[in-house]
Amino acid sequence: MIFDDIDLDLLDRTNPSEELIKESKRRFGTTDSCDKAGWILPDGTMLDFGWATNKVYYKSHADVGEVILNSKLMSHSANATITYFQRRANALRYVLRNNTHNIDFSCYNKPTENQWSAIERCFLKTPGQFYYDISKKGYVLSSGSSLSTSIHLNRIRKSFDILCSE
Repeated sequence: MIFDDIDLDLLDRTNPSEELIKESKRRFGTTDSCDKAGWILPDGTMLDFGWATNKVYYKSHADVGEVILNSKLMSHSANATITYFQRRANALRYVLRNNTHNIDFSCYNKPTENQWSAIERCFLKTPGQFYYDISKKGYVLSSGSSLSTSIHLNRIRKSFDILCSE
């Protein structure tokens, strides 16, 4: 498993969810612009991962490791850092590029209604194709893409509930 050599109890004690969320907002800032978002937090707030002038994403999703205290994760792997932040902060990894939305759902936490609303708001502002993954313990259980937003969002919700209920 991805966290086999990491003391998650210690890591969780030193990184309360509320503090991770608060510090990530302070460190990265927030945005209402879907094309600048890198993460969608439980309250629907999107972390500002911005764009460089040459349209290249200038932050990595793993940069959230900067707000994780006492962490071996940054030296462990980007994937471990991303997965830990998803789990502990109940955050959704998100990217919008060239009218294509990419969302990574993790079975560690069910998305909140505010997160679903933020996703829908982004889809309505910028229609286009979207891709999603639903993962559990580092393994992708389901992937998909669609051009039909509202119908497909309901399917993703149902798939998430079924796949993550085990």
